[in-house]
Amino acid sequence: MDKTSEQIKQLENKLVESEERLRILASLSYDVLWQWDIVSGDHKWIGDIDTCLGYEKNEFPRTIEAWENIIHPDDRDRVEKKLQEHHKRRVKWDQKYRVVRKDGEIRWWEDRGVTRWGEDGNPLVMTGVILDITEKVLQEQELFELQKQTKIKSMEKNFFDMLDKLPVCFHLQKNDHTVPFANKMFKERFGNPEKGKCYELMHNREKPCEPCPTFRSFDTHNTETSIWTSPDEKTYLTVTTPFHGSSKELQLMEMSIDISEQKKFEEYLAISEKRFRTIFEECPLGVALIDSLNGNIFEVNNKFADIAGRSLSEIENIDWMSITHPDDVQEDLDYMTALNSGKINGFNMEKRYIKPDGSYVWINMTISPLTVENKNKPRHLCMIEDITEKKKNEKDITRFGRLLNSSSNEIYMFNSETLQFTQVNSGACENLGYSADELLQMSPLDIAHNYNLEAFEKLIEPLKEKKKIVVKVEGANKRKDGTLYPINVRIQLIHEESPPLFIAIVEDITDRKKAENELDNYKNQLEDKVNKRTKELKASQERLLHSEKLSSLGKFAGTVAHEFNNPLFGVINLIEQMGNELDDEERKRFSYLAQSECWRMADMIKNLQSFYKPSESIFTNNSMSQLLDDVVLITAKAAKNKGIIINKNYKSNAYFFDGIEDQIKQVLLNILQNAIDSISSGGKIILNTAQNSKEVILEIQDTGIGISIEDQKSIFDPFFSTKGKDGTGLGLSVSYGIIKKHGGDISIESEPNIGSTVTVVLPLKSKK
Repeated sequence: MDKTSEQIKQLENKLVESEERLRILASLSYDVLWQWDIVSGDHKWIGDIDTCLGYEKNEFPRTIEAWENIIHPDDRDRVEKKLQEHHKRRVKWDQKYRVVRKDGEIRWWEDRGVTRWGEDGNPLVMTGVILDITEKVLQEQELFELQKQTKIKSMEKNFFDMLDKLPVCFHLQKNDHTVPFANKMFKERFGNPEKGKCYELMHNREKPCEPCPTFRSFDTHNTETSIWTSPDEKTYLTVTTPFHGSSKELQLMEMSIDISEQKKFEEYLAISEKRFRTIFEECPLGVALIDSLNGNIFEVNNKFADIAGRSLSEIENIDWMSITHPDDVQEDLDYMTALNSGKINGFNMEKRYIKPDGSYVWINMTISPLTVENKNKPRHLCMIEDITEKKKNEKDITRFGRLLNSSSNEIYMFNSETLQFTQVNSGACENLGYSADELLQMSPLDIAHNYNLEAFEKLIEPLKEKKKIVVKVEGANKRKDGTLYPINVRIQLIHEESPPLFIAIVEDITDRKKAENELDNYKNQLEDKVNKRTKELKASQERLLHSEKLSSLGKFAGTVAHEFNNPLFGVINLIEQMGNELDDEERKRFSYLAQSECWRMADMIKNLQSFYKPSESIFTNNSMSQLLDDVVLITAKAAKNKGIIINKNYKSNAYFFDGIEDQIKQVLLNILQNAIDSISSGGKIILNTAQNSKEVILEIQDTGIGISIEDQKSIFDPFFSTKGKDGTGLGLSVSYGIIKKHGGDISIESEPNIGSTVTVVLPLKSKK
């Protein structure tokens, strides 16, 4: 006992030290920090998350799904529901849960975070920190278990001391025939139980008795009575009752009375009854005999009546259901049904008895069936232990370990009827400037800003009516010096207390409010800068596109001059001939030819104006085949001069899609002109067009010199050119930007000295 007490004291000291370290760490540092962009799905870890989870560097995936997968399966649903509740109701994000490392080790995490919300009320970004609290949790569990075992051992010692005073041979027996305990009289009659087994001590045998009436209780789980004669010719009456010890192992409790002298049989029988009654009455546990069918209690000892809070006469006229807490009745009934049907041979459960004053007591109850002559009236033995103090200790450990000794949050407990504080933590005293004694004379109304009794009662009404488990609210507290500070309050009602007890956890959110204001200011500044930069980039893009058009226009000038000169000189020649003497028929024919050539020039000028008109960035429905026809017309002279054949493998006036007409023409002209430039003479250019339900696809193949593998890597980079000083390096770069802006794709496949294929894919419908 001394060693165990010392271990408990050491663990308590370690726990206090651990909690103090965690409190300091919780306010000054963290293990890892995380940020989750809910809109984009991006998840970032700041800190060595890989080492925390037993992974190699950068091995652990940076996704929200990876975080969900490491949560212990028993905690995952709870955490995910809390996360959904946080997003829907803006509940504070402060969770404790287990995670599974890569090597299978289970660790406890404390996860705290805040959320930035959009104007529409939806969450945008969550940011938080992770603290590893595994050591603290394990120490709390170990301390609780040691305290529990110490109390059990103390009760066992008191019980065994009482048994030593009984005037009967009493011993405990295991199913391996060992005797773990014997009282003083047993030792005097049969010797030290540590030196032998039951059949050696009591029967002087080398082997177990066959059959053994005592061991029948291990099979029947019922109380058995037997009469036997010892080697010294003494006759004993033995009552054997099975029970589960603190280790949950089934053992037998035997009481043996010497009834050797036949002439004193009745006297011994009376003494035996008296002794049995003594055990029954003086047993430190509550004992009752109960009708298994109707639940009527027909005999109890004083301890049972004392635990139930009733007199012997009161309790012997009622059934067990009438004193059982309503929430525990059904579980007890289910066990009794299984017991009466023979599915189980006994059971143990924790439940509550209701006392006449309305209060309740927690008990640990063990039920065993009794062997009776009348099988139609089965009875069972009920043994109860008052564990109210144990339950209270469990609550105290949880309450004080997790609340009062937590970080700097203010913790208040107050009476549900008077609202007076019954307990406060140091965080409350430090933040408010009051001493604990001062606060214990006050109520929430004395420190809450702008709250009167009516408003506060309305706030906690859902808790009293059990409509809500937790009430959360933001407000302000008033310090002793009169200053105010913003707070986030979480209030719960513990109904199990008598009277019920409110617990309020108050968080000082001064820093958070300040950070939110600073974040809003920074966000506004950032948005202004982004808008300004966006306008600058858009202007630069327009200038770049116009520059590329001018470059293409220079190349096109020669073609235009040639195309204009031919019809122009033809018109001049015709006019000169018309000035000479011509008959009417020839004059009409020459006049028609002159007009045709003039209209041809007008059409060419119109096409030129259309192609090089300023971009309005307006998406319209266009025919890919018509755009190709226009571009082929412009480049036809250059292709003809090199003897290049252009094959048009597409339908006329087809392949419609949404796009900016002049920009797509610019792309097609760049690609087709590059194909012509890559062919020295006598080559071929093939234009293939196709369409599916979502896209229009264009392939421009040439038999030119091709592009090296090394140059293909940079072909779309700005100012990169394979034409030397003759190229600007902007054509394909601008084309790439235009196609991407349209939501499409552009790619090049090329082999040196064989040729190149440029593929352009554009969506049928614009997303702009």
